Amino acid sequence: MAVNRELSCLRNIFDRCIEAKKYEGPNPSSRFLKRFNMQKESTGKTRFLTPAEETALLGKAKGKGALRSILLAGINAGLRIESEALTLEKTEVDLRKRAVTVTADKAKNRKKRVVPINDILYPVLKAEMERSQSEWVFTQKDGKSPYTSIRTAFETAVRRAKLSSDATPHVMPHTFATRLIEAGVDPRTVMELGGWSSLAMVQRYSHSDDKRKMDAVQRIAGDFTTLSTFPKTEPSEKKPQIAVNQ
Repeated sequence: MAVNRELSCLRNIFDRCIEAKKYEGPNPSSRFLKRFNMQKESTGKTRFLTPAEETALLGKAKGKGALRSILLAGINAGLRIESEALTLEKTEVDLRKRAVTVTADKAKNRKKRVVPINDILYPVLKAEMERSQSEWVFTQKDGKSPYTSIRTAFETAVRRAKLSSDATPHVMPHTFATRLIEAGVDPRTVMELGGWSSLAMVQRYSHSDDKRKMDAVQRIAGDFTTLSTFPKTEPSEKKPQIAVNQ
């Protein structure tokens, strides 16, 4: 809910001011949190992109800027678009070691993490770093200016790709987590790669549709001989008819 986002943002702003010694005293947002309780949010399914939706979205995100590359960084490395991808610096990308470092000051849980670069993201980051003429990895079409927001361009791509309105930039790291879970990656590793603060948060991505559920239960049927243990039904023998003389 919007009120939860605003309260969390307020608390985060004061936390950073206190750390930077720009504000003295306890975080005043605590008073607001006591007065206005965090609203209960739905525990329903978390939105993520299907492969078809990803193809459609990326197809409409092409252009002279780095929009498509930014989305791929979210999908393949779990980078949060506004706080982690748009602010990514060249010094935080090691192509030789194939790793992206998310520094503590940018991470949602305020903890540094290192995410390996997979085969899809590697050429994307390499190309963007070669194109960029500044310290930022992702730059606008001039190759120098960093992005402050991708909202307008993203919403245009979503509309052209004919996706539902709940497809937001937040869906990119959600897709990253969902695909890791579906690939059988253990929840703790998913938590560490995505920078979530608890395993409970990762459980939101353990959703499955009916097809995946069917595939899951079918796996236990393929290698076992349960069916062959059932006794075969023999055809019933016909009893001889006894002729009765009239």
